[in-house]
Amino acid sequence: MRPGYGYNGIPDPYAPQLAPKETGIWRVDLQTGKTELIISYADVAKIPFPHGEFGQSKHWFNHLLVNPDGSRFVFLHRWRLPEKPGHTIRMITSAPDGSDLRIIDDNGLTSHFIWRDPKHLLVWTRKLKRDGFLLVEDKPGGTVEEVLMTGDGNCNYLPNSRWFVWDTYPDQQRNQHLYLYDIERKERMPLSVFYQGPEYRQPPFHEWRCDLHPRIRRTGRYICIDSVHEAGRQMYLIDISSIIPT
Repeated sequence: MRPGYGYNGIPDPYAPQLAPKETGIWRVDLQTGKTELIISYADVAKIPFPHGEFGQSKHWFNHLLVNPDGSRFVFLHRWRLPEKPGHTIRMITSAPDGSDLRIIDDNGLTSHFIWRDPKHLLVWTRKLKRDGFLLVEDKPGGTVEEVLMTGDGNCNYLPNSRWFVWDTYPDQQRNQHLYLYDIERKERMPLSVFYQGPEYRQPPFHEWRCDLHPRIRRTGRYICIDSVHEAGRQMYLIDISSIIPT
């Protein structure tokens, strides 16, 4: 469905099926190699969507992320109607064995997210009738708190959760911006700018585009990013110890 998220050359035996019951989210025991299907596409497609019908949609999952204490994980359920462009999204969390599925965000527009702690997620969504980063509790009908109502992008918390870092898509000058946000002071700090050439906007290179995907070292001193600003995808470390005390 999305070449940038797939594996080239590996045939999918269930590709003709819209929501196969034989595959989905698997749990793997790294010591024994045992695998277990814990959530199938068919399982999730049975959960009604209150804002429309699935019809003849093709279903898939993206972006699994385990919470800090390993008690739950989150994933995005995506589907595409053949008569409509784009895809619709809802956010779901689960216990590690695939039980206790919770629909956390079902407005169809859920984007980037990160766990702040075992019970809350920072999510770019439109849950309060406008787009922004919101802190969402991991339970249906849970609390929702505005954090930052600007600029969708990949986000990540620093260790003490007072700050988070996020990136942007290329602007009109094809520059990607990296920001640090101080939640306590409500201050946004620009960290750097990275150029991504126009060749990454159109096929066939569009699926090779490169988000910065900021990750944080456990000490909080460095941010690691991916970038193509020096002609070719590389990883870079940014030292923020002069801004944030370790």
